[in-house]
Amino acid sequence: MKKYTVGFMFVTVVLVSALVIASIVSAAATTKSLSTVYAVQNLDAVSPATVHVDYRIAQNDGGGAWPNVSAASTDFTVPAGGAVNIAQYFDLTMANGRGSATVSSDRPIAAIVNQLARSQVPTSGSYSGFDSGAANVSAPLVFKNLSTSAGLINSTLTVQNTGSAPTSFDIAYIDGVTFTPVFTKSVSSLPAGESYYADQSLETGLPASNWFGSAAVNATTGGGTLAVVGNQFTGADGLLTYSGFKSTEGFTSWAVPLYLCRLANGFSSPITVQNVSGSSIAAGAIQINFTPDPSLGAAPFSVSNPTAVPNNASFVYNPRITTTCPTGSFGSARVTAPANVVALVNQIQVGTAAALSYNGIRTDSTNKTVLSPVVISRIANGFSTAETVQNLDLTQGGTVTVTYIPNSACVGCATFTKVASIAAGGGFIQNHRLAEGVSTHPLPAGWFGSARIVSDRPIGAVVNQLELLLGGDNSLSFNAFSQP
Repeated sequence: MKKYTVGFMFVTVVLVSALVIASIVSAAATTKSLSTVYAVQNLDAVSPATVHVDYRIAQNDGGGAWPNVSAASTDFTVPAGGAVNIAQYFDLTMANGRGSATVSSDRPIAAIVNQLARSQVPTSGSYSGFDSGAANVSAPLVFKNLSTSAGLINSTLTVQNTGSAPTSFDIAYIDGVTFTPVFTKSVSSLPAGESYYADQSLETGLPASNWFGSAAVNATTGGGTLAVVGNQFTGADGLLTYSGFKSTEGFTSWAVPLYLCRLANGFSSPITVQNVSGSSIAAGAIQINFTPDPSLGAAPFSVSNPTAVPNNASFVYNPRITTTCPTGSFGSARVTAPANVVALVNQIQVGTAAALSYNGIRTDSTNKTVLSPVVISRIANGFSTAETVQNLDLTQGGTVTVTYIPNSACVGCATFTKVASIAAGGGFIQNHRLAEGVSTHPLPAGWFGSARIVSDRPIGAVVNQLELLLGGDNSLSFNAFSQP
């Protein structure tokens, strides 16, 4: 059976203070009670997928099989091309706790995970699941008690053993200002399928406050493979979540489908570039080239790293605090470097808790299909999605066909198709927050399901899940899944 890894899960079916995701002390990264819902998409457009899920408690909390999981959450079928949502907060038999899951299927599948604070001031983050692990995984941004205009920022890294035998690993932390190693955390004998929860705010080996940097997670047992999820908790309610980068993912060029620069609604998007080349990259050698949206009529511009960036260190460009990026600018960008790097994009709204994060897209991809397990059009709780598709070909435009497949729980919902042109190196946005008569998408209010996006040019995509009116952080972002 095919396997997919869901790196970290929280279950708090009943909001009891003793069962929150972290110790209730002021130093913890968050005191919120979080629950998860994950969506499994069947990548086979012809045959249904038979799915089995193995849930494991985190090693920090004793490990082992997760008790009392309902049969509906463990074994289910996903229709051809469709998606199924499995919500832990609705599984009333499942014991409260935190841990991980491995999703197995007889058909190719993909999965995304949403982390949500329910019945509280909203907090939410989203990430894409992993189809495999790696011996070395990079985390571009980590924090400990960093004071910012968005509030105090702390982070956690959750490491899952994706192999078939116990493995040990190290987390090496690199300072974000001096670019020097700070501390290495060692964890022994993590069982197969289980996860380890590393809370940087509780890590005594790091400076006490106002610290940020990057991390490298390395298996120290021969043959061990890992997956890593990074959570960035901003202020009391904000959460940005990203998937760690496997060592095989490093490359010299990355696409950023959507950048934002001090927009009128308060959004900006810091871009973080981590050096994973194995050697130092010289000052000025990492370039971020911005192409404003054609509607702005603005000229392209670029920025670069002011100092050399050693291996595993990160260069952060923050348009919230620099005028290099013109106020009100938005569009796409491309990161280039003379050696392998990875790129992470945060989206933060000033004055609110709204915060999202997604991974850049390697520009050497030849895949012409992307899939989104979640698409939402103005449902009753206020949520909608916005898909941003980027043409990775800088010389030729193309055609994009979006097929919207309704979720089986969407009563009376139909399948829709949208065909559009996409410029060379350009983007194509379907904003489902807008009514179908205002935007270019075909979806009516109340529709939810998944999407299959096919082009005649190589493409990549990110999906934002947005609810910006109810306060707190109701904003999530994930990378769509790429296929040939």
